[in-house]
Amino acid sequence: MTTGLDAKMTSTVLHSRLPAVPLYCSAIASCPKANHKALRSRIKHLRAPNLPRSFLTASLADRATPSIFFGDIRDLEIAQVEPVLKHYGLTHLDSAAVYAGGESESRLGKAGLGRRGFTIDTKIFATRPSDGTLSASAIEESSARSLQRLGVDHVHTLYAHGPDYATPIAEQAKAFDDVYRKGRFKELGLANCMPQYVQQFVATARVNGYIRPTWFQGQYNLVVRTYEDILFPLLRAKGVQFAAYSPLAGGFLNGNLTPEGAKGSRFTSHGASSTYRKSAF
Repeated sequence: MTTGLDAKMTSTVLHSRLPAVPLYCSAIASCPKANHKALRSRIKHLRAPNLPRSFLTASLADRATPSIFFGDIRDLEIAQVEPVLKHYGLTHLDSAAVYAGGESESRLGKAGLGRRGFTIDTKIFATRPSDGTLSASAIEESSARSLQRLGVDHVHTLYAHGPDYATPIAEQAKAFDDVYRKGRFKELGLANCMPQYVQQFVATARVNGYIRPTWFQGQYNLVVRTYEDILFPLLRAKGVQFAAYSPLAGGFLNGNLTPEGAKGSRFTSHGASSTYRKSAF
């Protein structure tokens, strides 16, 4: 990975702070006007050998490529994506009800990927503000519609896309358990929420005998590292796996951005530019 940072310094700073929980890097699946070349380039930037060996956990160092392909596919045709995924052995796909208004799930379903050897995760529909998005009725409705769009009878991991502070966590946990017992998913995940939320959710599930979260999905890269001090130790203690999205910081770590060359790229079109420049500098 070309970051513009000295590799030795990067290795020294980060080696002792990497999470001792499974870390699954992700590729972003929303490259504008994507083709085989663009997708291959995106995945190659994430190949483990491009990172200093001492930067990697043992499990991550042994991976030649990311293990989960994340993101919406607003600009992609499945016919373009599938051959590249197969080439790199990527068979675990992540989607969400909110991506392109459900269109990302629909495209995966129309292509029948969930019935042809691909493992699919998805997330409950989320909005901003998020009040009520994880109510019992919302979880029931969103999970049912996602399965219908995906053309499958269950997904591997069903995530809460973000926190819902208006709905009691007890209601959320029970609602996820209800749809789990209906066979709609195999594992439960949380995403983009505070450690306190995770801790309370896990405790509620344990006390009531509900399915407990075994995955957490969040942003993690050389620029955004806020999870290291509190969340990662918590996930480690609770046996929750971590799935990292945006490992290239929205394109900031591609190594090919200049003030002149960034215009019109995904880095600027998705609003990542100001966020990562502020975080880094």
